[in-house]
Amino acid sequence: MMDTVKEKITSNKLRSSVIGGLVVLGIAFTSITIHNDNVDQYERDLRTTAGMISNSSVDAEYMVEGYSERWSQSIDYGIDFDTQLDVKHTEYEESGDIEIMEKAQTKIKKQMQLLNDPPKKFEEEHEHLLNMYGHYKTYSELAIFPDGSLLTYNEKTQDLKEQIDAEADKLETMIEVE
Repeated sequence: MMDTVKEKITSNKLRSSVIGGLVVLGIAFTSITIHNDNVDQYERDLRTTAGMISNSSVDAEYMVEGYSERWSQSIDYGIDFDTQLDVKHTEYEESGDIEIMEKAQTKIKKQMQLLNDPPKKFEEEHEHLLNMYGHYKTYSELAIFPDGSLLTYNEKTQDLKEQIDAEADKLETMIEVE
């Protein structure tokens, strides 16, 4: 009778150990799956955000070129360029270009906030995205409100666009940007 009790206790301990081990493995598997899902989601969000910045930069480039052209023509013809820039700004407002740019800025800012805590695997990519975003933010603001002289405006916007493109290229070599 004593052996039967010992066998039952040993059997129960073994069963408890096996069940406990399976629970631990289940928790570990779930944690790894959740972590991998989070990493995959972060990568998708990173790609999406980089794509949003690139697309909005193209829209900003269109506006920057419009201001630059109007500004240059004003100088060439001796017309008040401040007035002409105001007219161009009004054209962009009426066509909805400024609203589109501002909505894109807001949406991209929210996306950037979602990406503030990158997984270790994407820390370097996050740094490039931050640089890209910083350049984009200034560039898109200049697409809405031109500033400086024509020469400095053209130089600054050209430099910012090149920086955005360079960061996009770096990211593209690290991840596939959608």
